[in-house]
Amino acid sequence: MIDKNTSAFPVPEYEGHNGERAFRSPVQEGMTYRQWLIGMALQGLVSSNFYDRYSLHSSSQQPIVQVAASIAVEYADAIIERLNKEDKQ
Repeated sequence: MIDKNTSAFPVPEYEGHNGERAFRSPVQEGMTYRQWLIGMALQGLVSSNFYDRYSLHSSSQQPIVQVAASIAVEYADAIIERLNKEDKQ
């Protein structure tokens, strides 16, 4: 199950000093999987012609960066929701 705090780059267990199983600190380091997905979606929007199309066709008073950020978050949340549904099948 993926949630908003799932690590994007989890640290696997490793062999401890005496050969026993050990784990890295449970403290979350780095970005979450959701944050990574948001960044990837935002990268896609920025590298596409989204800004040109939005500027030509939008009557929104919301700044374009806010719109792009909202879309990126929606994409990430939709991906996580879809993955969780597939896991339940």
